[in-house]
Amino acid sequence: MDKSNSQIAERVRPSIRRDPSPFMIESAIQPQVDTAARDLEIAACRAMGMVENAPINIMFADRDFKITYINPASVKTLKGIEHLLPVKADQVLGQSVDIFHRRPEHQRKILSDPKNLPHRTNIQIAAETLDLLVSPIYDQDKKYLGAMVTWDVITQRLATEKAVKDAADREKQLAADLAQKVDAMLAVVTAAGRGDLTQEVPVRGSDSIGQMGEGLAAFLQQLRQTIGKMGQSAMVLASSS
Repeated sequence: MDKSNSQIAERVRPSIRRDPSPFMIESAIQPQVDTAARDLEIAACRAMGMVENAPINIMFADRDFKITYINPASVKTLKGIEHLLPVKADQVLGQSVDIFHRRPEHQRKILSDPKNLPHRTNIQIAAETLDLLVSPIYDQDKKYLGAMVTWDVITQRLATEKAVKDAADREKQLAADLAQKVDAMLAVVTAAGRGDLTQEVPVRGSDSIGQMGEGLAAFLQQLRQTIGKMGQSAMVLASSS
């Protein structure tokens, strides 16, 4: 190669672009992959930490109806009712959801199809009532993995609500009874005001309104007697004249 050809070759060589090697491509992509994986790991740890430390009771059952996760709050609550369960609270993990139901066929039918979820219901375990909210859990491909249950023992809450309702009903009934008694006495007084003293007071009792009714009845009786005596006296005077 003569000198002129050599100079041309040197000028052309830097302009030739070669495809990067597979090793170079992998080296460029790998940091991005590592970062994404690390972000996913951090997100997963954060989510698990939130669930583990949540003050609510959480369980998860897979598509085979096997309990594969229980958070610490659930274990603590289960210990309070484990005398009603077929297994200890620490042994619930790995059990079938059937242990909470006398007839599990209905629950299995609901859990088997995510279209039935979310689903809220109360179940009875002996004397205790549990409130359940069942929600579907999916993977990144929207595949149904199983059901998450948030739950609580609401026996005491239901008892309190019933007591409050019963008290309100009693107050309502007492108010209705009082209004009825007042109306009955008012009808007698109204009749007496028109000159009709034949009406009897139907209200009796040891309470204040009952005593008022008895007092009104006694007053009207005395008034009748007084008017009767006055009438007799008038007749005697008329006959003597």
